[in-house]
Amino acid sequence: MVHEVIDSENQTRWCPPGHNTIMDARPKIGYGASIIRKLINSGELGHVRLGRRILITDEQIAEYLRKCQIPPVDKKAKATKLAQQIASRRTAPRK
Repeated sequence: MVHEVIDSENQTRWCPPGHNTIMDARPKIGYGASIIRKLINSGELGHVRLGRRILITDEQIAEYLRKCQIPPVDKKAKATKLAQQIASRRTAPRK
């Protein structure tokens, strides 16, 4: 099944289901078109080329967003480690 997409020049083009043009991917990724193009050119964001057209699958968008996630921080462990570092500086002999 193929669905139609109206591009920035108001021309109707086809796009396979599960595939997005750069303009369609903007709200899903949260970046503008120029940043998305830079991510594609650098290899950070996967894509499919059909002739001159660049399409990004939903899976490629999800994979990129997974790579961008930062794991949660255990604040208590981080505070304990910081306190130990400060205590060791206070007890270390000065030169």
